[in-house]
Amino acid sequence: MAVRTFVGGIHPAQCKYACDAGTVTAPVPARVTVPVGPSWVGYKVLAPKGTEVKVGQKLADNEGFMCVPTHSPVSGKVVDAKPYRAHTGLEFLGITIESDGKQELCEGIAPVEDLDSMTPEEIRNVIREAGMLGMGGAEFPTHVKLSLPQGVKVDTVVVNGGECEPYLTSDHRMMTEKADKVVHGTYIVMRSVGVKRAIIGVEDNKPDAIAALTAAAGKYQGIEVMPLKSSYPQGYEKAIIKATLGREVPPGALPFSVGVVVVNVGTAAAISDRFTTGLPLIKRYVTVSGEAVSRPATVEAYIGTYASELVELCGGVKGELGKAIFGGPMMGVAVPSLDFPITKGTSGIVLLGRQQALFWKEMPCIRCGRCNEVCPMFLQPSEIHKYALAEDMARAEKLFAADCMECGCCSYVCPSKRPLVQSIKLAKQYALARRKK
Repeated sequence: MAVRTFVGGIHPAQCKYACDAGTVTAPVPARVTVPVGPSWVGYKVLAPKGTEVKVGQKLADNEGFMCVPTHSPVSGKVVDAKPYRAHTGLEFLGITIESDGKQELCEGIAPVEDLDSMTPEEIRNVIREAGMLGMGGAEFPTHVKLSLPQGVKVDTVVVNGGECEPYLTSDHRMMTEKADKVVHGTYIVMRSVGVKRAIIGVEDNKPDAIAALTAAAGKYQGIEVMPLKSSYPQGYEKAIIKATLGREVPPGALPFSVGVVVVNVGTAAAISDRFTTGLPLIKRYVTVSGEAVSRPATVEAYIGTYASELVELCGGVKGELGKAIFGGPMMGVAVPSLDFPITKGTSGIVLLGRQQALFWKEMPCIRCGRCNEVCPMFLQPSEIHKYALAEDMARAEKLFAADCMECGCCSYVCPSKRPLVQSIKLAKQYALARRKK
């Protein structure tokens, strides 16, 4: 039987340098800066400067539906709570804690004993209170994704184990080393949305992960592990829905419109951790890799740890550093330094050497159509780019610029090295702003 996939996409060099190495556990950092949320949202700081905190203690919260609380990953003293410039360039509220090294647990941290007697709403509330955000990079509140609109029903949970972007291996290591947690978290998600079927989609270049998950899934009914063709962007939720179920999410629609809820494997494992240990989301797997890293590895690190410390844990910078990226090279964000804390959505820190970070000279479009062929959303990147450059955002919006997933496939294949995805992002922001009005 043919391995399933989606239409379009590309096959960049994998560069999975850390995939075969075991996960490194980062030590408790002396200092963390825990990102809370955009500074303009108005989070209530529950642990102001000078407060002694323990592991798992709630630091800040906002009662808004789209918000989740933030918890302390270490025990120690809050030394600052103020806005800071995050790696994305946006201003976030950050709470800085100096660790005392004791890692004392906050009172009330306890596992859930009666999962099978809980209602879906109670399960979602536990997930929300644990501060769960999508750990694939989008950082969308998990409880919101699981709270279906009235009258909407889904029949399948798809758990995203694609991890198709070059260099990144955090999900791969998670699926291999903590398969039981991924599958248990999948079961909890199924309970929260009331379905009896789940598919864990994994690219076929990860046979060890497929084997581990298949063994773990044998303990549950209705959970299937499905190998998928290795292709980028297989890990995009609309692409993985097409690959696993053959369903196409319409333009502007969300996965529940075709009866599906999608969560990342890291999110599923974190949900399992909350129900089995009582701990909220305070740690995650992070890939530290690239040609400029001495010893590429996947690191299990505390949220709020500075990227520079994780790079040092992996032997530091090797050779001449050309570019540092939070995330992967296709969809990540280039940063001016490593003096930024990791967030709940930081899947990787990629350091490229000077040779890998070469910049190409842009040339005129030759109308080859390659960008159209690889676009997994069936858009016309060159046309949207043309109208964005002309500041004709209305025409760009009519070409469904808002449906761009910003995967970068178009820019990758463009022989003229035109900044297609960057201009489409501008048109997309314009279109989304118009929709909000």
